[in-house]
Amino acid sequence: MAALLVGCEQPAWLTDRDPLPALPTWSEPLMGRPIGQAFRLAPERACIGNVEQVEHRYEGAPRPGVRITGWAWDADGKVAPARILVVGPDGRIAGAGATGRPRPDVNEARADITSPTTGWAALAPLRKGRVTVYGVLSDGARVCKLGRLKL
Repeated sequence: MAALLVGCEQPAWLTDRDPLPALPTWSEPLMGRPIGQAFRLAPERACIGNVEQVEHRYEGAPRPGVRITGWAWDADGKVAPARILVVGPDGRIAGAGATGRPRPDVNEARADITSPTTGWAALAPLRKGRVTVYGVLSDGARVCKLGRLKL
């Protein structure tokens, strides 16, 4: 549904005048770093998942931004990646989040996914452009691409 709203005035339930909440503290040293310098890129088969929507837009000064949602699964580690990274159009890490949201629909669709909490939400101080979202794999050194989304 959010994809249909691109370029349109946002409905009140999707946008508010509050500033973007603080990003997770673990992500602070990663902000602004190129994803390829901070992590090794894992092969595509290392994870599965999806970047689904801009769930919320924050328009408040001094820090506007978005909350993006989706789901993720670390196929090698057989767990949901605990950490999620949002990379801006410039290839630099711009946002972060975590898994832990219930996603029973994912379990119903895929028998190989054993966790009921593969859903994730991530915050990024971005308003437009195309973002790429990555899951940090269980080894903590590699990331896998979950998908892209135009804000």
